[in-house]
Amino acid sequence: MILIPLTILFFVTDLDVFLQSRFYSKTPGWHYLNYPIWDFIYRYGIFPGYLFAIAGLIMISVSYWNKKFAPLRKPSLVLVFVMVIGPGILVNLVLKDHMGRPRPREITEFGGNEEYVCPCVPGGVKNGKSFPCGHCSMGFYLAIPYLFLRNRRKVAAWLFLVFGISSGIIIGISRMIAGGHFASDILWAGGIVWLTALAGYYLFKADLPYVITSLNGESERKQARTATIVVGFLLPAITVGLLLATPYISKKSLYKSLPPKHEKILFSANVLDAIVDLNDDTCISAKYEVNAFGFPNSKIRPSWEDGDTLRYILHYMGWFTEVRNRIQMTLPFHHEGEYTIYIREGRAILNVHDSIKEKFGLI
Repeated sequence: MILIPLTILFFVTDLDVFLQSRFYSKTPGWHYLNYPIWDFIYRYGIFPGYLFAIAGLIMISVSYWNKKFAPLRKPSLVLVFVMVIGPGILVNLVLKDHMGRPRPREITEFGGNEEYVCPCVPGGVKNGKSFPCGHCSMGFYLAIPYLFLRNRRKVAAWLFLVFGISSGIIIGISRMIAGGHFASDILWAGGIVWLTALAGYYLFKADLPYVITSLNGESERKQARTATIVVGFLLPAITVGLLLATPYISKKSLYKSLPPKHEKILFSANVLDAIVDLNDDTCISAKYEVNAFGFPNSKIRPSWEDGDTLRYILHYMGWFTEVRNRIQMTLPFHHEGEYTIYIREGRAILNVHDSIKEKFGLI
């Protein structure tokens, strides 16, 4: 098994950072991010896995109503089991939400402010959701039919295996290109899905022929109704989970001329990092960028609001499961009013221009 040896390799070398650096430069940053093919894979690459899971759910119900499909019940149970336990619970709820590993774009090597954390090591970074790769797990999920076909239809089995592994890796590359995951995150996404698939395969005894038990008509109908109710519950649950993985990426730059003397200026935001540059400019600027996941059509809109106090506000619209954002503000030092920066979460980082440091003898 290659999972442990490769993990050790990531521990003792800088392979993670080296591989990630192939997709990054200081200018323009993640230089493949806006290529249409990679953006398409990032946004829609998880849908084939979703369709697999839905097909498995439907087949479970159908197999109780029509005995002709009963031999497909065990494979379908394994498919649903892996989706719920693997990508659903282990990857996204247990590990991703609690490991605290910062994403590549959040570490110092790639323009962020966090330190690199090795795979499988708790990072302690609040909302650090790099480990493991959730999108990739949906690609590797497509390899599961190999387990059912390997002894009967070897060519088809190997085609599924190659297709699933390739899908996981390609989706993983699209996430590396976006600065969202390390290569080790992709490795462990595949490992978790495969180990969960093996557990489900033997748990449901999919290696043994399915035996149709003889029940009276009422008992069979009761089983069929129960299976249909369970499927009816899981179908929308999996669908909502998929929709909440919709990516949202946005960059906005807003500029404002310097307000009248003594007017207050308020910045209010919930961001990962607020970088404040004090300089000799004559206008105020706010450059905002966000990488998030949430329900389709969810948006975050920055805006200036005039009044006795000039306000820069972030408006959240919709339902987000993860928001990683930063804002870079440029503030004229010679403004005689008052600056207030309110960050509900995250950090404020102050940069003072050299010309201002010289005035106060700081350099």
